[in-house]
Amino acid sequence: MRGGSISDMDLVRDTFASKLMVEFCPWLYPQNYRYTAVYLNGEYYGVYAWREAYSEQYFAAHTGMPEDGIAIARGPVQSGELLSLLQEITARNMASDEAYESVAARLDMTSLAGWMAIQSYFDNQDINGNIRYVRL
Repeated sequence: MRGGSISDMDLVRDTFASKLMVEFCPWLYPQNYRYTAVYLNGEYYGVYAWREAYSEQYFAAHTGMPEDGIAIARGPVQSGELLSLLQEITARNMASDEAYESVAARLDMTSLAGWMAIQSYFDNQDINGNIRYVRL
Protein backbone atom coordinates (compact mmCIF):
# COMPACT_ATOMS: atom_id res chain seq x y z
CA MET A 1 0.00 0.00 0.00
CA ARG A 2 1.04 3.56 -0.62
CA GLY A 3 -0.33 6.78 0.79
CA GLY A 4 1.78 9.80 -0.08
CA SER A 5 4.79 10.23 2.17
CA ILE A 6 3.51 8.08 5.02
CA SER A 7 4.50 4.46 5.51
CA ASP A 8 2.20 1.48 4.98
CA MET A 9 1.88 1.00 8.74
CA ASP A 10 1.00 4.67 9.27
CA LEU A 11 -1.74 4.36 6.66
CA VAL A 12 -3.17 1.25 8.29
CA ARG A 13 -2.91 2.70 11.81
CA ASP A 14 -4.53 5.99 10.75
CA THR A 15 -7.47 4.35 9.02
CA PHE A 16 -7.94 1.83 11.87
CA ALA A 17 -7.96 4.63 14.45
CA SER A 18 -10.47 6.58 12.39
CA LYS A 19 -12.76 3.56 11.99
CA LEU A 20 -12.71 3.02 15.77
CA MET A 21 -13.47 6.69 16.33
CA VAL A 22 -16.42 6.57 13.90
CA GLU A 23 -17.83 3.67 15.92
CA PHE A 24 -17.01 4.70 19.48
CA CYS A 25 -16.24 8.47 19.50
CA PRO A 26 -18.56 10.17 16.98
CA TRP A 27 -18.41 13.44 18.97
CA LEU A 28 -14.80 13.75 17.75
CA TYR A 29 -16.05 13.98 14.15
CA PRO A 30 -13.75 11.33 12.64
CA GLN A 31 -13.39 11.04 8.90
CA ASN A 32 -14.72 8.01 7.05
CA TYR A 33 -12.32 6.18 4.71
CA ARG A 34 -12.60 4.14 1.57
CA TYR A 35 -9.66 2.14 0.20
CA THR A 36 -9.07 2.43 -3.52
CA ALA A 37 -6.64 0.71 -5.86
CA VAL A 38 -5.11 3.37 -8.09
CA TYR A 39 -4.11 2.75 -11.71
CA LEU A 40 -2.83 5.49 -14.01
CA ASN A 41 -2.50 4.68 -17.69
CA GLY A 42 -2.70 1.01 -16.79
CA GLU A 43 0.14 1.21 -14.25
CA TYR A 44 -0.65 0.16 -10.68
CA TYR A 45 0.24 2.81 -8.08
CA GLY A 46 -0.96 1.00 -4.96
CA VAL A 47 -3.82 1.22 -2.52
CA TYR A 48 -4.80 4.62 -1.19
CA ALA A 49 -7.16 5.55 1.59
CA TRP A 50 -9.54 8.26 0.39
CA ARG A 51 -11.17 10.12 3.24
CA GLU A 52 -13.79 12.75 3.86
CA ALA A 53 -12.38 16.26 3.79
CA TYR A 54 -12.77 18.45 6.86
CA SER A 55 -14.71 21.40 5.52
CA GLU A 56 -17.66 23.57 6.41
CA GLN A 57 -19.83 21.15 4.42
CA TYR A 58 -18.48 18.16 6.38
CA PHE A 59 -19.22 19.71 9.78
CA ALA A 60 -22.62 21.00 8.64
CA ALA A 61 -23.56 17.48 7.54
CA HIS A 62 -22.33 15.91 10.79
CA THR A 63 -23.70 18.54 13.20
CA GLY A 64 -26.76 19.95 11.48
CA MET A 65 -25.37 23.48 11.86
CA PRO A 66 -25.45 25.93 8.94
CA GLU A 67 -22.16 26.17 7.01
CA ASP A 68 -21.85 29.89 7.65
CA GLY A 69 -21.80 29.25 11.42
CA ILE A 70 -18.69 27.05 11.20
CA ALA A 71 -15.11 28.36 11.25
CA ILE A 72 -12.11 26.17 10.43
CA ALA A 73 -8.46 27.13 10.93
CA ARG A 74 -5.44 25.03 10.04
CA GLY A 75 -2.40 24.92 12.32
CA PRO A 76 -0.18 26.66 13.01
CA VAL A 77 -2.58 29.49 13.81
CA GLN A 78 -1.23 32.93 12.90
CA SER A 79 -4.02 35.30 13.94
CA GLY A 80 -7.51 35.71 15.30
CA GLU A 81 -9.58 34.41 18.17
CA LEU A 82 -7.82 31.06 18.36
CA LEU A 83 -4.36 32.64 18.47
CA SER A 84 -5.38 34.81 21.42
CA LEU A 85 -6.73 31.71 23.20
CA LEU A 86 -3.50 29.78 22.57
CA GLN A 87 -1.46 32.74 23.84
CA GLU A 88 -3.59 32.88 26.99
CA ILE A 89 -3.06 29.17 27.61
CA THR A 90 0.71 29.46 27.32
CA ALA A 91 0.91 32.66 29.40
CA ARG A 92 -1.25 31.58 32.33
CA ASN A 93 -0.88 28.97 35.03
CA MET A 94 -3.48 26.49 33.83
CA ALA A 95 -3.41 24.73 37.23
CA SER A 96 -5.38 27.70 38.57
CA ASP A 97 -9.15 27.15 38.65
CA GLU A 98 -9.78 30.64 37.27
CA ALA A 99 -7.47 30.16 34.28
CA TYR A 100 -8.85 26.69 33.53
CA GLU A 101 -12.48 27.89 33.68
CA SER A 102 -11.67 30.83 31.40
CA VAL A 103 -10.25 28.50 28.75
CA ALA A 104 -12.83 25.73 29.29
CA ALA A 105 -15.61 28.22 28.60
CA ARG A 106 -14.23 28.60 25.04
CA LEU A 107 -13.17 25.01 24.30
CA ASP A 108 -14.98 21.69 24.23
CA MET A 109 -12.74 20.07 26.84
CA THR A 110 -14.38 16.64 26.51
CA SER A 111 -13.72 16.61 22.78
CA LEU A 112 -10.15 17.88 23.25
CA ALA A 113 -9.36 15.27 25.91
CA GLY A 114 -10.83 12.45 23.81
CA TRP A 115 -8.98 13.58 20.71
CA MET A 116 -5.67 13.81 22.62
CA ALA A 117 -6.20 10.34 24.12
CA ILE A 118 -6.90 8.81 20.69
CA GLN A 119 -3.90 10.53 19.07
CA SER A 120 -1.61 9.39 21.92
CA TYR A 121 -2.93 5.83 22.01
CA PHE A 122 -2.37 5.37 18.28
CA ASP A 123 0.99 7.16 18.40
CA ASN A 124 0.09 9.64 15.68
CA GLN A 125 3.52 11.08 14.89
CA ASP A 126 2.51 13.29 11.96
CA ILE A 127 -0.08 15.26 13.87
CA ASN A 128 1.62 18.66 13.75
CA GLY A 129 0.94 19.16 10.05
CA ASN A 130 -2.63 17.88 10.26
CA ILE A 131 -4.19 19.91 13.05
CA ARG A 132 -7.51 21.61 12.33
CA TYR A 133 -9.32 23.92 14.70
CA VAL A 134 -13.07 24.07 14.31
CA ARG A 135 -15.51 26.47 15.93
CA LEU A 136 -19.10 25.25 15.74
